[in-house]
Amino acid sequence: YFPDSTGWKSYVYTTYHEHSYKGIMSGLGIGKLYTAKLEVKYPDPPDAPTGMEIYYDAKDETTMPNPIPDLSGNSNNGTNVNGGVGLDTTDSVTSFTFDGVNDYIYNSRSGYTNSSLYTASMWIKTQSHSGQPTVFQFGRGSSSTTDTGFGYAVNGSDVVAYIYGQNNIIRSGIRQDNTWQHVSVTYELDTSPGNRVTLYINGAQVFSQNGSSSVVIASTPYLIVGLQANSSDGIQAGTYFKGSISNFRLYPTLLTVQQIK
Repeated sequence: YFPDSTGWKSYVYTTYHEHSYKGIMSGLGIGKLYTAKLEVKYPDPPDAPTGMEIYYDAKDETTMPNPIPDLSGNSNNGTNVNGGVGLDTTDSVTSFTFDGVNDYIYNSRSGYTNSSLYTASMWIKTQSHSGQPTVFQFGRGSSSTTDTGFGYAVNGSDVVAYIYGQNNIIRSGIRQDNTWQHVSVTYELDTSPGNRVTLYINGAQVFSQNGSSSVVIASTPYLIVGLQANSSDGIQAGTYFKGSISNFRLYPTLLTVQQIK
């Protein structure tokens, strides 16, 4: 802080990402150049969503942790399977990296909130990759309406928001490789006559669609980030994600449009 009474001038440059402010501030004094590096972290704004089920974020990491801490406070820590998930600190934001070969983050436990309403929210940067790379899956990969899961994937130029055994939302022309995109998907599993999936990209709703019937999440579900799995927790071929995820958040409720923005 440079008081105006001194006659000094100050210049501040800031970058913004996920409520974290970073910048360089310098002030010109009489005959001297003063330079200071400033980093200030603020809490989420008052209207930010609360009640997260899972929160994985690389923002404060300098080396890749294993297990990956759950910042929601629920101890749903993730396992870095095969040790292949990496950490990129060279980008504008520190992120988890996935090579598309055999690495993913996994967590399976009882005690998740029993909900029929969910929101998944994340920042992702995809890289070109064959197959149907899956960003995340929660629940169980089954076509049964009593034991199912949901997730989000990318395919060619498409993005795919899905619930097992239901109609997928497939939206073409949205995927942008090597570009950060904010993705939020809401899942309403108890709607009538079916369920509803609503997809938001960079804060704007791009699609909403009902499925064929109501579904429920298994009592002992799993979360898997970077891969799609089948009903027996086995690996679904051709679904490894290649790219970066700066954070992943799962809520056992529906976020409002304003909260998503």
